[in-house]
Amino acid sequence: MTKAAVATLNDAKNPLSLPLTDFSRDLNVNTTSAFVAAQQAVLGFEQLPDTASKTFIYTGNIMNITSIAPLLSLGVGKSATAHVIQSAAKAYEDRGYKYVLALLL
Repeated sequence: MTKAAVATLNDAKNPLSLPLTDFSRDLNVNTTSAFVAAQQAVLGFEQLPDTASKTFIYTGNIMNITSIAPLLSLGVGKSATAHVIQSAAKAYEDRGYKYVLALLL
C-alpha cells in the first residue's frame, strides 16, 4: 500500500521540536512527490490531442487555511503543494491545462 500523505505527530506546545529528518521525509512525500507528478502531467498533456481534457486534481484539506500544531509537517506540505498547484493553474491556463486544488473541508 502506498501512502498519499504522511504526517509525523509532534508536540503541540513545541511544534518546532519535530526532528528535521521527519520534517524532510514528510515534505518529500507530501510536496515533492506532488510537484513531480504535476511536472509529469505537463509532459503528458503535451502529448494529448487538443480535444482531450487535460486536468490535474490535487485534494487539499483544512490544513491549507488553518494550523493544527501537532500536524505541523502535514500542514506545511498541504500549504506548499497548494501553492504549486495554484501557480501551475495560472501558468498553464493559456494552454488549456487545468490544475485544480479541491479543498475537502
